[in-house]
Amino acid sequence: MVFEGVAVTLLILLAFLMLAMLMGSMESNSSAVAGNAIYTSVGPDNMLYIFSTDNNEYAIDHIQAIDSSGKQVWSFSIPSGSALSQDCMPLYFYSDGSYSYSDLEPSVAAGNGVLYVSLMPSYVPVNSRSMNVTLMAISDQGQVLWTKPIDSLAIPDPGLSNPFDGDVAIKASGDRVYVFHDFNETVLDSNGTVLWNVANISDPAVVDENGYLYMVKSRPAVPNNYLAYNTPETWIPQPSSTIDAYYPNGTLYWENNTDDPIQDQDQTYYYYFTQISGLHTMPIYYGGLLYAPTESGISVFYPNGTVKWEKSFTQDELNLNLSAGIGQKPGTIPGQETTTHLTLYYLMPFDSDGNVYMVNQNEFTFPQDHKVLMLTLNSTGALVSRQDISNSTAYYSYTSNGVGYNFDTQGTGNITGLTDLQGGTLHAYDIKSGNGLWSYNISVADMNVVTLNLANVRAILGDAAEEAIDHYELNISYAGVEPTIDSGSSSNIMCGNGTVYLNFQSYNYEYPVVFGKSQAAYAGGIYAFADNGSLLWYKSVRAQDFMQVTQNGTIFYQTPDGKIGVTSSGIVAAGFTLTALVYLFLRFFCVGAVARAKARLNKNGNRILIMDFVIINPGCTLYEIARGTGVNLGTVRYHLFILGMNHKIVASSIDGKYIRYFTNSNSYSPQQQLVISLFRRDTVGKILGLLDRRPGISNVEIAGEVGIPESITSRYLKELSEKGVVKNLSSGRERAYSIDEAYRGHVADALKRLKAI
Repeated sequence: MVFEGVAVTLLILLAFLMLAMLMGSMESNSSAVAGNAIYTSVGPDNMLYIFSTDNNEYAIDHIQAIDSSGKQVWSFSIPSGSALSQDCMPLYFYSDGSYSYSDLEPSVAAGNGVLYVSLMPSYVPVNSRSMNVTLMAISDQGQVLWTKPIDSLAIPDPGLSNPFDGDVAIKASGDRVYVFHDFNETVLDSNGTVLWNVANISDPAVVDENGYLYMVKSRPAVPNNYLAYNTPETWIPQPSSTIDAYYPNGTLYWENNTDDPIQDQDQTYYYYFTQISGLHTMPIYYGGLLYAPTESGISVFYPNGTVKWEKSFTQDELNLNLSAGIGQKPGTIPGQETTTHLTLYYLMPFDSDGNVYMVNQNEFTFPQDHKVLMLTLNSTGALVSRQDISNSTAYYSYTSNGVGYNFDTQGTGNITGLTDLQGGTLHAYDIKSGNGLWSYNISVADMNVVTLNLANVRAILGDAAEEAIDHYELNISYAGVEPTIDSGSSSNIMCGNGTVYLNFQSYNYEYPVVFGKSQAAYAGGIYAFADNGSLLWYKSVRAQDFMQVTQNGTIFYQTPDGKIGVTSSGIVAAGFTLTALVYLFLRFFCVGAVARAKARLNKNGNRILIMDFVIINPGCTLYEIARGTGVNLGTVRYHLFILGMNHKIVASSIDGKYIRYFTNSNSYSPQQQLVISLFRRDTVGKILGLLDRRPGISNVEIAGEVGIPESITSRYLKELSEKGVVKNLSSGRERAYSIDEAYRGHVADALKRLKAI
């Protein structure tokens, strides 16, 4: 036992030393940000794009591309006289009647190494009533590939209360580019050639993985109820109740209607659905389904146009219990212009279990009257929870897959001295119920104390530095003033790659600031947490509020000196994996702990629970076991490892998609494992069940019965044929399928087993 403890300790220290060396090398290529960065986004190629104002205070005119090592790949200046067009941008009116734009999110999209941007004039002269929109393609080397005029948008009179409705949204998918502009959807190829166009749609179209487009027709303009002052000039087209689907070649595929007009969503909701462009799509495509929120509920369609389920809310379900005694939709409070507004929950409309989250809120009221209800629907449309989220606790900083996250900073009243830095607590909540899941208290570490001067004040104090700089010429008069301790902090939460990341920064400083005399203490870093709230790793780093996480776990952040720092959760995870493997090796092979583990095999409650779950649910995955037993993923992995070593279970990836677990290899033949694994995939299981009941059915009939496009049906049938489970009975142009004789018994047996679960 002494040998085991010493050896494990030394190897853990060695593993973390290697980890620190690797992570230190990740920031050797940090690049400076050009200009004033006002928007950042990560593209599908894990490239960080930075959009900044360089020469024009009111317009985005510079772009940088930073790769996952922190190296600048290219830098591009927008041609003089132009600027990136921006989503839902209000105009900035000058006293002479001319106008420019405010700083909002740019209309851009990335795909196949190309960045697509829409450009408008950076300044429009007096009395101009139109402006040209141009689509530009920028290569992975920062060179212009082509430009294409898209539209000439009308500009309202500066005296109108209506902001300019110059929305432009871009999406890149495969070899196509999709541009929404002036209530049109234009489809172009990768060379900039216009292929086809659809007019009179209310919102940007959604494109599925097969290139099919789904869009909502617009209806005659009605007053915009979300503007404080309505005039006839403020009327804009609204969504109708009609959804149209188009083949990739531009011909109409199907048309369907919802019971009520489709409802435009809150502007803040748009950002959830697009990686770069700020505009939303309508309908919404998620998990292979189309979601169309309406004025009284929501309709859900399969991609072939058939309805999966619809939900209309009752008066009681929407009752807000307002303080004025009235709760209705639509409705008003006497003496106040108060309406209720039903939308999808903008931070997280859906989760991986098929739940749908909607909110109903009253608008244009004083804060004490503002009420918000969270309505959670399950995958069949049934209302499973209804809760009041009017209090600030429910307004999460970030949400991910049914969990909401908040960070609470300790109050400044607890600060007793310069080095008494405030910490905070990260909270995780179940969104369906509002119940807390876990909390983690952050105590600052790796503190630094410096004397403030003109060179370091921005890096230490951030926004609070501006007052000190403004008083630079005066601060000598503060030399005899007894300083007080002021404090500040910032936090930023993001999720990615199955991990929760927190960037927390804290600082104290002597106020008023006298350069060369006043001191400041600061600390901060990036924290990574597992989904159960356990701390995976911590990196001490001085970072600004900005943090972006890519799909592969690369983390970008901006340092106070204006550079981009990079770290990788993959390297961190590798270090922990190395440590875990070393520990397991020592534990089970070097010191003979395998024998001890065998002796305790049937004495661990979690292990028994996991084994029973695998027995009852053959073909289950790691995540299904964790959800079904309530045991966290790390513990499940450990016990599966022990059960596998002792030949109690077998891991199988025979279907080529997932690793699935069965009781030992004598319980299920390879053919049985394959069939059960296929049935575990929902759509594939439906196809197999249909073929078992109706042998000889065609692929067209299967698509209609299952509710998926024919192209997806053909892909699944091809896969099943290649695996030998399904036989193609086609003759001529008519295609028909049935279960192969060799697998007919296994399919029937699997159906019985799974129905019994």
